[in-house]
Amino acid sequence: MDRAAAELFLACLFVESTPERLEAVRNTAKTLRNWEGLQSALEGHGVLTLFLRNLEQAGVELPPAIAPRFQAQSGAQRDDDQGSRLTLQRFLAAAAREQVEVTLVGGSALFLDLYPEPLRRAGQLEFLVPPEHLGRALAAGKQAGLLLDEGALPAWWYRRVEAPLPLAPSSSMLRGVSLRCRLHHSSLLLTAREPELLARRRRSPFEGHALYQMDPIDGLLELSVRMATQAGEALVHGRRHLLTAASHAQHPLRLDHLLDLRTHVERRHGEMVVGEVIARAREWSAEPALRAILDCIQMGLGFLPSAREWARSLAQGLASATSGPNGTSSALFRPDPIERLPQWLRPSNAFLARRYALP
Repeated sequence: MDRAAAELFLACLFVESTPERLEAVRNTAKTLRNWEGLQSALEGHGVLTLFLRNLEQAGVELPPAIAPRFQAQSGAQRDDDQGSRLTLQRFLAAAAREQVEVTLVGGSALFLDLYPEPLRRAGQLEFLVPPEHLGRALAAGKQAGLLLDEGALPAWWYRRVEAPLPLAPSSSMLRGVSLRCRLHHSSLLLTAREPELLARRRRSPFEGHALYQMDPIDGLLELSVRMATQAGEALVHGRRHLLTAASHAQHPLRLDHLLDLRTHVERRHGEMVVGEVIARAREWSAEPALRAILDCIQMGLGFLPSAREWARSLAQGLASATSGPNGTSSALFRPDPIERLPQWLRPSNAFLARRYALP
C-alpha cells in the first residue's frame, strides 16, 4: 500500500466530524491514485465502515471498480458487530443466572460507550470476572454457547498464571470472548489496586442485563496500558509508525484502539479533571503509557480544538509528575513477558514505594 493510501486511512480515523477534518479527507483523496491494499488494512484494523462513512460525508466517491467490494465488506463488518452484541447479550443473561459480575476491560473497555452504531468492529470481547466466579463464568459461557477450545489448558492454569482464558463460539452467529480473573499481569509492575478500581465501576445495563464498565479515567488508563503492551516501541515514534500501521492489517499498533482513545478524550475530557487524571495515572503507575498515547495522537492525528489544550496540559503534567521508569524503559513497553522478567525480579524503588506505600 502506498503512502497516499495510508494518509487517507489516517485522515478518516475520526468519529466526530468537523469541516476541517472533512476538508482534509477531500484533499488527501485527491492525491490517491492506487487503492490497492487499502481495503485489507481497513478490515484488519476494524474501521472499514467508519472509513466509508467519512468518505461519504466528505463527498468523496470510491472508484467504481472497487466500490462493490468495499460495500460488501462493510456489510460483513456490521454482521460481525451484531454477532459480538448477540454474544454479549447471551453471556450476560447466563451470567445473571449464575450470579457472576462481568466488567468490560481491555480492548472492549470503551467500545460500547463510543459506538452505538457499528462504525468499528467490536473485536474480541474481554470480560473481567472475580477469581472466585471463574467456575460459574465458565458455566455461563457454556449456556451461552461459548466453550473451552479443545486445545486449551485446564481453567485453573489460566487463573494461576494470570493469563486470559479464551472461549470459542459454538455457532457462527456468535463471537469468541476472553475471560480474565486479574486485570493486569504482575510483570507489568502496575500498582493499581483492583478492589478500588472495581469500586469505581459504573453499572451500565446492556439489553436489560447487568454489566459493569470502567470509570472514564480508569478506562482511559486501561486501554493506554493495553496499547503500550501490544505495540511496544512502535507507539512512541509518532506519525511514521502510524503510517506503517495503516499499511499493515496485522500491525501490533492497533488503530481501532487508538481511535477509541482519541474519541474518548474528545467526548469526555470535560468530565476528567487534569489533576485527577495525573493522580490516577500515578496510582496505576501508567504515566509512561498515557503520555506515549497522548503524544502519538497529538503528533499523528490531532485532537479537536476543545480537547487539544486539555491533552497538552495533561501531557505536561505527566512529564513533570513522572518518577520511576519512564518512556520505553518501562515494563509496559515490553510485549513479551520474558523481556519484563529482569524488571519483575528486581523492581525499582519507585515501584516498591507505590505498591507497598513505603515512605
